[in-house]
Amino acid sequence: MYLSPVRNNRADSVILFIPHAGSCGEAYMPWFRYFSQHADCRYLQLPARGARREDVMPDSIQSMADLIMPELENLMDKKIVFFGHSMGGLIAFELACKMESYWDKPAHALFISGCRAPDEPIIRSLTGLGDKQLIRELAGMGGTETFLLEQPELLYPFLATLRQDICLCEKYVSPISEPLRTPIHILWGTEDDLITQKMIDGWRRFSSGENIAFYPHKGDHFYHHQQSENVMRLICEVLTPVGNN
Repeated sequence: MYLSPVRNNRADSVILFIPHAGSCGEAYMPWFRYFSQHADCRYLQLPARGARREDVMPDSIQSMADLIMPELENLMDKKIVFFGHSMGGLIAFELACKMESYWDKPAHALFISGCRAPDEPIIRSLTGLGDKQLIRELAGMGGTETFLLEQPELLYPFLATLRQDICLCEKYVSPISEPLRTPIHILWGTEDDLITQKMIDGWRRFSSGENIAFYPHKGDHFYHHQQSENVMRLICEVLTPVGNN
């Protein structure tokens, strides 16, 4: 199973949280309490980490999405909501695309966080960096505690997985075919030096009509940790619009 177990079978909505490069879906579990009355919260268990650490990582974002689709098919009677940060945003986008192309079913909402539009080139490549350089990059993004810079050996075990993930992200390109009917919500940190405004605006090309909204937040690439309450509140507002509580 790539999806974590059901937590609220009575809910008519499912929120699927998809982690960023090098991370595990379990990192989102503290968020689940916020949605306990509104949705069944699940996370994606990616290969090569956590409970699936012995699994081989697929060679593309598209292949990753293909592995997950059979489990999504079992949720077709629910309102499906995706939240993905960085690499997770690309996977979430692919899943939403496949839902529409395979089953003619838009997701209820697609939250894409800290992530370039799929046809926008990356600012700089991280795949060729040495371990120490890569750790410094992570620290600069806000993704590594300062004390780990003084003890980099604590990070070495997860760098191989991180490198695989970064490679998938950097080579991912999704040509525009049919714009999504799924409502898209784009979130990002205004101080993120991996994301430009052009990369954010590029998401308009992947949405049909006015079915897209943009939400800047103060913070770096990992703003969603610093602004977690605001992000959770936003998701909740989309799930339960005013007047429908």
